[in-house]
Amino acid sequence: MQEIKACKDCKHFEAIGVNRVCFHPNFVAVHLINGWQRGVLAYPMRKHGSACGLQALLFEPKVAVKPTFFQKIKGLFKGKA
Repeated sequence: MQEIKACKDCKHFEAIGVNRVCFHPNFVAVHLINGWQRGVLAYPMRKHGSACGLQALLFEPKVAVKPTFFQKIKGLFKGKA
């Protein structure tokens, strides 16, 4: 059985409120005045025949971020509360 690549595990995916947005560089529109980026909704990107499609052709896994020293200390204190 083939592994399913979920959008939530892709580095281009972002949940903004109730919207699920893909910020793949090929599909991001940048506002020329303020520099804001506008992605595309993730659901249509994964439909059959679309750019990413069912096979998740544009999928790139998220890179794990190593916690900083202070984040580790903060986690220790949270556990004692």
